[in-house]
Formats: sequence, structure tokens, C-alpha cells
Amino acid sequence: MRLPPLMPFCFPIDISAQNRGLTLMRISRRKLVIIMVGIPAAIILFLALVLYASMRPQACPYLVISDGNPEYPIYARGGSLAYGDGCWVAVWASLRLPPSEDVDVLMSRSTDAGTTWSVPQSIGITLSPNTGNVEDPTVAYGGDRTFVAAWPSTEFSGSSGPIHHKMVVSYSEDNGTTWSKPTAVFTRPQGSYCEYYGPSIMTDSKKSLTLRFKELDSRRPPYPSYRYLCQSTDGGKTWSDPTRADEFGLPDYEGWAWGSNTSGTIMALWQKTAYDSRYPNETNGVYVMRSPDMGSTWSPPMKVGPPSNLQPVAVLFSNDGHWNLFLDDPSTVSAQMASIKPLNLITLDDDGLTCSLRRTSPLNYPLAPPNRLRLIRSDRKGTFIVAGNAEFEYYGYSFHGGSEDGGKTWRSEQLIRNPPLWQKARKNWYAAGVLTHYHLRVSLPNCSDVDGDLLNDCVGDGQGNWLMTVSAAEGKLAVLRSIDNGKSWH
Repeated sequence: MRLPPLMPFCFPIDISAQNRGLTLMRISRRKLVIIMVGIPAAIILFLALVLYASMRPQACPYLVISDGNPEYPIYARGGSLAYGDGCWVAVWASLRLPPSEDVDVLMSRSTDAGTTWSVPQSIGITLSPNTGNVEDPTVAYGGDRTFVAAWPSTEFSGSSGPIHHKMVVSYSEDNGTTWSKPTAVFTRPQGSYCEYYGPSIMTDSKKSLTLRFKELDSRRPPYPSYRYLCQSTDGGKTWSDPTRADEFGLPDYEGWAWGSNTSGTIMALWQKTAYDSRYPNETNGVYVMRSPDMGSTWSPPMKVGPPSNLQPVAVLFSNDGHWNLFLDDPSTVSAQMASIKPLNLITLDDDGLTCSLRRTSPLNYPLAPPNRLRLIRSDRKGTFIVAGNAEFEYYGYSFHGGSEDGGKTWRSEQLIRNPPLWQKARKNWYAAGVLTHYHLRVSLPNCSDVDGDLLNDCVGDGQGNWLMTVSAAEGKLAVLRSIDNGKSWH
């Protein structure tokens, strides 16, 4: 009897389940490949996009006025602004077209309240290659269609010649259409290491002007610095010899603020924090000195504020003989807390002969200290504009506020612009040393100290129109306009 063949013992196999398992394994492998390759690729792509965005030219949301002259393609810094006789004039510094690396002072003008601007033109040189830092030029209206500009000039004589440090001026008698050849009002001997900083022009808008600036001896310890004043009574054509401010009895302290009005009065405000042998009986505090003749003669110091920690910010004439002194109180702000930083407003009556103290807090956001971009401007008719860049959690944001009743009441601050994200990325690339080209560094004047825009200057025409110059984060000089007395800007 033949036995049936032995059948192997086995379990039934589910072919569909096996296929599903193989499919899942293949999918898992694909996911792993995607994860291992895709994530690094995405990171590399993201970093490439950030680098590209940080290096490529950016579109500025404001009205740019620094472009337009192909010989000066790179904005350097500055943006002083003046108004008179229906004309607005702005001056700033820009680089010439390579291979030259000279920095020139450029000028542009507007006759329609900042809607359109002329092609920028050079009115002088401020820096030759490798001779020092670029300083901001300044401009003022001298009256009768006259504008006057001033700036420090550092020039190099030949390939091995000496460096010349000068303070120069140029004037226009046709509302900024043409300008005189720059003339030095102060020149140090060849080889001197004295440099000039912070020029400012005070004017009565009747052809009388006073130029003040600071001189620093950068090679002679303890590196003394002095303030100088020189005057012009013919709209900037001729100037008196510069006189050190301490020869007028003005103490040589830091933290000065100055202002002038149309009657020829200048008010000088400073903070006294040290003993002065000329005034042995005066205690520390805030003082003013008054000149009724555009700086030729000065009254003795008058104490207007007892707290010695108040720092001068601005001296502005409003109207009806009132002067307003703005002082900052840094002790009210903690570095760990975004506290409101109030301004102390001191009012001087009778054209600065008597004073009254009142405290006010016009700012609802913590703006930067007075040496950092806080603008307080007056149209000499009772309107004040306040603008600046914020600190703490609002760091880099720009704001504006103001008053239309001589500082009695203040508008809450409004946002102008928050810092763009690409600008922060660009700053980080500079910090990492990735971008080092000189032209790019100069074209971004604020990449090393403030995120966002730098607010340079602000001027009103007394009829509700205001213009503000801005060193935009995009490396351009731009203009903001207000036609409602500073309530809104565009």
C-alpha cells in the first residue's frame, strides 16, 4: 500500500499583508531620505535667501532724495534741513563714483513742500580718502533767499602731503539754486591733529548767523576739546574769527543745547556737574546764558533747574516771548524696565529773563537718550514736533508726537515704522564680518548702532507743513511729509 506523499507543514500566508509591509518599508525609507536630505537643503536655501536679502538693494518706502545723481551713487550720512521763502533745502554727504572715494556734500531743494526735489548737486568736499571720519553737514536759512551750509572738511594734499582739517561754509543767495565756493572759517596748521565736529548754525533769518562747532585734539593727551563761535552779519559771505566759547564766559562742559529766535536772541543751556573757578558760588544744576545780539555778548549764568542729573536736550523758541528748555532725566528709566521716560520742560518768559518750572511727560514710549536721535523742533509759532527711536522692547522703532499749544498739552506718540527684518539680518552679517566692503558700510550709516531708521532733522514752515529727513534702513536719505502740523506723516 503506497502511502500518500508527505505534505510540508505550513501556515497560510496572507500575500496582501506582506505587500503592505514591503510598501510601508519603502515609504519609511523615502521619508528618511527626505528628512536627511530635505531638511539640510531647506536650511541651506533659507540661509542663502537671508544672505541674498541682506546684501541686495532694498526698496525704500519713503520718498528718496539721495538718488538721482549718477556721479554720487552711495549715500554716506547726514540730512540737515532748512526752510525759508517757500523753499526747502537739504544737505548730506555721499560718495563719489568709484574709483574715487572722496565724500562730497550734496544739496537738493524743493519748492512744493517736499513733493518733488531737484537733482542732488555737490557744493564741496568733506573727506578725502583715508583721512578721518565723515561728519554731518548742516544748513540754515539766513533770510532774504539766503541759505548757508557748513561742514568739517578733511583734505589730503597729494600722496604724501599733510592733512588739512578745516571748518568750511558755503552760501546761496538764490534759494539754493547756486552756491559759493566753500570758504574755510577756521584752518589748523598743516600737520595738526585737531579735528572738528558737530557744526550748527543759529540764525535770526535776517542775515545774522552764528556758527558753533567743537574742536578735538586727537593726539595730545588728555585729548582736550573746545567749543568755538564765529559770526556773520551778511548772510554767510564773511565771518568773524572763531572765538572759544569760554572766552565769553560759557563753561566748557558737555551736554550743551542752543537755540535762537528771529529777534537775534540766543539761549545756551548746559548742565553743571563740576566746580568752575569763574563761578565759585554756583552749585551743580541746570543753567542758561542769554545773548541778545547773536552771540556777541552774554549775560551771567542763570540757574533754572536744581536737579544736577537733568541733561539738556533742546532749546526752542515758541512764540510771545516764550522759550522752552527740554531736559532729560535719565534716572527715571531703568535698564530692566521699559518705563516711560519723561521730559522736563522749563519755560522762560520775557524773552528768557524769567523762568518757571513745570514737569511734563509728552512721550508715551521710551525714546532713546538725548545723544541718540531724539528730535524736538519748533516752528517758532507754538508747534513742537517730537520724534526719535525707541529703546527696550520697542528698540529700533521710530515714533513721532507733538504739541500745538506751546507745550501745554501733547499728542500721544504714533508709530512711524518698525525695523524691517532684513535690516536686522544685514546687521548680523556685518557683526559676523561677512560684509566688509567700505562702500557698503558707508551706504548703511545706521547698521552699527541702531536697528531701523535714523531720524535726522525736522523743519516746519509755520503753516502746517513739516518735512523730516530720514536715514532709511535701506541706506538712502529720504523725506517724510506732514501737511497737518505733524499729526500724520507719509
